[in-house]
Amino acid sequence: MSSLQHHVSTKFGNMYYRKLGNLASGDHALFIHGLGSDSSTCSPSQKLLDKMQWIIPDLVGHGMSCKPVELEAYTMQSQASFIHKIVSEQQVKDLFVIGHSLGGPVAIKLCEKINREEKNMSVRCLVYEEGNINEDDCFGSKKILDKGCPLVGPDCEPREATDFAMYASSKDLVEMSCSGELLPRLKALRDGGLPIMVMYGEKNYGRFSSAALLEHNGFKIQWVARGGHSMHKDEGSPAFW
Repeated sequence: MSSLQHHVSTKFGNMYYRKLGNLASGDHALFIHGLGSDSSTCSPSQKLLDKMQWIIPDLVGHGMSCKPVELEAYTMQSQASFIHKIVSEQQVKDLFVIGHSLGGPVAIKLCEKINREEKNMSVRCLVYEEGNINEDDCFGSKKILDKGCPLVGPDCEPREATDFAMYASSKDLVEMSCSGELLPRLKALRDGGLPIMVMYGEKNYGRFSSAALLEHNGFKIQWVARGGHSMHKDEGSPAFW
C-alpha cells in the first residue's frame, strides 16, 4: 500500500488521495468512504490490486484532507466536484465506483456529473455499499446533528475543525436522505444504462427500510456474508471483495 502522496487543490484547501494497485493499468476503480472514516479503511484484494489502478481519496474534513470551517465545503455536491477533479487530472477514461454510506450519495452526484459533463470519461459500474437512501439510514448522522453546530473560527483547534466537519457533512447528508431524492436519482442512473450493484451486510438483514425500498424498486440486494455496515473492512471483507 502506498502512502497518501497525491492531492488536488480546491478553493478550501487540498483533498488528498492514495493510488494503489496496477498503476500501469488503464482500468480505474474509485472508493469513496463514509462519514468519519478515511482512505486507510479501503484494502482491496490482491487480485483486484493486480487487475486495476485504485484511486482512494480522503473526503474533505476527513483523514489528511483539509478541514475548512465553511458549510459549503461539505455538501455531497462539493465532495463530488473535488473527486471529479482528481479523476480528470488522472485522465481516467473508464471508472468503476464504490460508494460506502455517505460515499453513496457522493457517488450518485459524481456519476451524474460525469454523465452530464464528460465526453471522454464514463462510469462502468456503481457499487452502492449501504449508501444512504432514506431517513432511516441517518442513524449516526442524526445523532451528530443533535449535538448542535460547533462554534469554530479560522484559527480553531484541529479537534474543533474535525467536529465541525462531522456536523457539516451530516447536515447535508440528512437533508438529502430525508428529501426522498436519492432513490429516484439512483433509479435514473440505472435506467440510463449504468450497472448498479447494491450491497448490504448480512448482519443488517431486516434492519433498514431502505433495503426493502430498493428491492421494491427492482434493485437486487447482494447480502454480504458476515458483513456489517462497513463490510469492506469488517468480518465480511473477504466476501465483499
